[in-house]
Amino acid sequence: MVEKVQSSTRRSGRIYAAIPVEVVVDSEGGKISYPGSTLDFSTLGARIQTEVTLTPGQQVNVIWQGQTPRSLQSRVVWSNAGRPERGAEVGLQFLRPLDVAA
Repeated sequence: MVEKVQSSTRRSGRIYAAIPVEVVVDSEGGKISYPGSTLDFSTLGARIQTEVTLTPGQQVNVIWQGQTPRSLQSRVVWSNAGRPERGAEVGLQFLRPLDVAA
């Protein structure tokens, strides 16, 4: 189920949906891809769950799976290591707003 919520404190409404994503990070040996899933997102950013620990300020590429895969350059705003069985929860800001028409 997808639920759209508008909050008076947010610049953009949030959509609560679990969408599979890949989180691609740069490493010394090249790029490494980790599986993840959105918890919610807007045109400006997303909250995702992933197995990799990310650092605020770090830039990552998020690849959205589905019929029309999208690649979004993003900046980590916050990260919560969470519980090992659930992975890390990460707040991302898209470097360019999500084009919902694409």
